[in-house]
Amino acid sequence: MTAFQQTLVGAVQALRSIGLPFALIGGVAVSTRTEPRFTQDVDFIVSTQSDQVAQQLAHGMFQRGFTQHALLEDTRTGRIATMRLLKDGMIVDLLVGATGIEDEVVAGATSVDLPGVGPCLVASVAGLLALKTLARCNRNRPDDEADLHRLVAVADARELVEARRLVALIAARGGGSASALEGVLSRVTRALDSGG
Repeated sequence: MTAFQQTLVGAVQALRSIGLPFALIGGVAVSTRTEPRFTQDVDFIVSTQSDQVAQQLAHGMFQRGFTQHALLEDTRTGRIATMRLLKDGMIVDLLVGATGIEDEVVAGATSVDLPGVGPCLVASVAGLLALKTLARCNRNRPDDEADLHRLVAVADARELVEARRLVALIAARGGGSASALEGVLSRVTRALDSGG
């Protein structure tokens, strides 16, 4: 088992034992839903109702051998947005208040049997599309753009409708400009429709 796989297994086991609802997101989840791609970190979205619960999550992860690398706060809400943890030199990001749709993404996740990990909730194509749309609006990383194209290529009509609903929720909850978010998702969808 590689160091990356060990970190993924350790993170899933730790999150399960803490007992908060969570789902795998990021590059590993996109690879699970589309085609494999290289990624250097492990990302989860965790349903926490308050910073107090998020701090309990952090404490639980520390007890299980993870260390804090960074704690990012949402300047709009003052809430913890993302916990960046380390385990054996590998990065594990926990999104706890970064998107405004944590609860919806976790609720929409489905169980996938991951090699070496076993059953794990993985964000749906729609959930990943919404998260990657937000990421693409906030930064200019080629992986986010490529992931959007991969996800749109496998999305069915129902998943695209759900992704648009989630993007609208992000905007309604103050996570970004509605026009910018919808613009990114529409652009990627149009590119696929036109064969580009």
